[in-house]
Amino acid sequence: MEIKILLIEDNPADARLIKESIQNTHDNFHLDWKERLSAGFLFLEETYVDAILVDLNLPDSRGLETFTKINEKFSEKPIIVLTGLNDKEMAYRAVREGAQDYLIKGEMDGALLGRCIIYSIERKKNEIALLKSNQSEQASRAQYKQVVSMISDIVWRYDVNSKGEPVGSYISPVADRMLGLPDGTIGDSFDKYFSYVHPDDLPALQKMLAEGIQKLEKDKTAEYRLRKADSTTLWVRSRGSAYRQPDGRVEAFGTTSDITEHKYAADELQLANKKLQLLSSITRHDILNQITVLQLYLELAKDHSLDTSSIDYLEKLESATKEIQRHVEFTRQYEKPKAVKPSWQAVSGAILKASSGKLPVRDECRGLYLYADPMLEKVFSNLMDNTIRHGERSTLVHTYYRTFAKDITIIWEDDGIGIPDDEKKKIFLRGFGKNTGVGLFLCKESLSITGIEIKETGTYGEGARFEITVPHGMWRMIEQDKG
Repeated sequence: MEIKILLIEDNPADARLIKESIQNTHDNFHLDWKERLSAGFLFLEETYVDAILVDLNLPDSRGLETFTKINEKFSEKPIIVLTGLNDKEMAYRAVREGAQDYLIKGEMDGALLGRCIIYSIERKKNEIALLKSNQSEQASRAQYKQVVSMISDIVWRYDVNSKGEPVGSYISPVADRMLGLPDGTIGDSFDKYFSYVHPDDLPALQKMLAEGIQKLEKDKTAEYRLRKADSTTLWVRSRGSAYRQPDGRVEAFGTTSDITEHKYAADELQLANKKLQLLSSITRHDILNQITVLQLYLELAKDHSLDTSSIDYLEKLESATKEIQRHVEFTRQYEKPKAVKPSWQAVSGAILKASSGKLPVRDECRGLYLYADPMLEKVFSNLMDNTIRHGERSTLVHTYYRTFAKDITIIWEDDGIGIPDDEKKKIFLRGFGKNTGVGLFLCKESLSITGIEIKETGTYGEGARFEITVPHGMWRMIEQDKG
């Protein structure tokens, strides 16, 4: 049976990676992709899907508000939120508000993503079934137990009277299987179940259950550890809601899911990232040391009596060495999680740094700020390198902007020979070009992090023209001091 999924993700690279991961591991998955929340809404109103994957930060909606909007309108669908490594807290909040699960970009593979989707669909079906059962006084308890015993999650119910005293409970037989216990060991006893909760996690879990019942909280979520019969540890996530019944009782019910594999995969990837960061730091340190030695020898060589031509060559070598040093130093900030987050950046400032000591630039972007990845300066640096290397006769760069509806387009023009029509799209592909073949590819990928697009629209023979289109919400104007 085909499982239909809608992915709402504004980053084409992430969308492509997710789609390929699913297709490589699950033949029965069909994924549709939309870049904006509004487009996703239109699609969902006309098309059936089994599950929704949504990035919390989109061009037309940001943060927890993204989940709230889609959950209010399509609450019957299982929703899995996608977020970056630095937005875990926002993902936790989304889960507490009703999201079925969260996945961190870069920490998932096709198998994990597929399991997450399947489990989320089953949990949502179970939640809807439980809600209908709770609303219908005629629901059969025997049928209820038979249904929940067949699903992979623990289903539980905990009742207290108007005085807060326990008057009934139910724990599905899945609990025994999950803990590796003989059937019937846990029964319907929360005390027995709690005896398998890790001692460090038990007080917080019991407090959350008590407060949830007292305040009639909905979609309350907790992650904690269980100790199995063989002394191994499981990570689980419990989700529950509390409702007051007509007779004064409060009935809390919910599900508990095994998330061990998800947790360990995330921990292993985090450890791998730390090792890569350490390797990067050591390698950069060694390169910078050798650059220092090279600069020292260049200074010594200049002190010797050389002809004018040799001194000119040495100065060019010195300039190239400083440029290499600047590029290596730039990689340092990507080892610090806080430094890689997008931020508001002045376009003119980035252009000025990127073009310093190169071709003259007539810049008309003063006061324009973009919400972009820190590599914005590298984007303009790559555009300048492209102008110098391939423009052949370039003498000047002109930068300015134009507004279209609520979007804005930044234009980079040079007076070189331009780019042939059959290469306009190829130049953004990795590996295409006369040098490394990654410069313009990286431009496109780094801009797409915040939904910004770039394309080449110049006329061959008259010069290159790059258009950088920034969606509404990702740009703003700040009045500059003319003094």
